Amino acid sequence: MLIICLYRLIDLAIDTYRRAIELQPNFPDAYCNLANALKEKGQVVEAEECYNTALRLCPTHADSLNNLANIKREQGYIEEATRLYLKALEVFPEFAAAHSNLASVLQQQGKLNEALMHYKEAIRQVSVILQCNIPTSFVDYAL
Repeated sequence: MLIICLYRLIDLAIDTYRRAIELQPNFPDAYCNLANALKEKGQVVEAEECYNTALRLCPTHADSLNNLANIKREQGYIEEATRLYLKALEVFPEFAAAHSNLASVLQQQGKLNEALMHYKEAIRQVSVILQCNIPTSFVDYAL
């Protein structure tokens, strides 16, 4: 029952984002959000198309860069994923999720020092967002 409700909510979100795109076809956030909902439903090809549309409209759309990189990573295109994560971080250096995602890819490649640097940065950015001011020494110790 819960899964049926969840899928109905995702369908509602998809319909809503499609309507938003009809009303404002040059709005990259709507394409990115539609892609997120489509990916959640397992419609990865359509999601990828929406992320690419968002990026055609706004090549510096950090969420679309990061989310498209996640798809590329899942498809096994590690170099493309890495390039997209780096571009997302070039646009938005404080993007904790992109740091964490890039760190994971680097770790898989055995680039442990680089991975560690990005994991630390992800933690720092999250602590800033949460305003919990985790001491740098704790982050260094924890990692």
